[in-house]
Amino acid sequence: STDQFYIYIHFAEVQVLQANESREFQIYLNGKLWYKPPIVPKYLSTTTILGRLPDNYAEYNLSFQKTSNSTLPPIINALELYTLKHFLNSLTDEKDVAAIISIKSMYGLTRNWQGDPCSPQAYVWFGLNCSYYGYNPPRITSLNLSSSGLTGEMSTSIFNLTMIQSL
Repeated sequence: STDQFYIYIHFAEVQVLQANESREFQIYLNGKLWYKPPIVPKYLSTTTILGRLPDNYAEYNLSFQKTSNSTLPPIINALELYTLKHFLNSLTDEKDVAAIISIKSMYGLTRNWQGDPCSPQAYVWFGLNCSYYGYNPPRITSLNLSSSGLTGEMSTSIFNLTMIQSL
């Protein structure tokens, strides 16, 4: 597998332990000790273990095993697993991004324009059309500001959208 996985595991003791009780455990990945030293959760205080899982496994099996010093079983409060998302398209041309942000700011546009204007392609900003040519950065080719209630002068930043075909 070429996927990279990142794991965050959160622990906290949620009960007051009696003098004769203890909770201590270790984490194993595919049967091999993965994290040292043993986990000893603190009462109502979060301990977070984080790391990158090895790439060379087709399957990941995490197990939590109490140590010989423990009278109580392991406890997990939360586990997060992330993988990197590889986008097919690169980020929008930086000059186009600077221009459209300037236009948004000058006109005080309240559209839900967040993130990259053209990428990913399924989430192009409302009112924009973009071109996608191979591995080149996407470019803004059309800008529709109708029904935006604009007044005043035209933003000079529009001239920085050098691939614009429709305004």
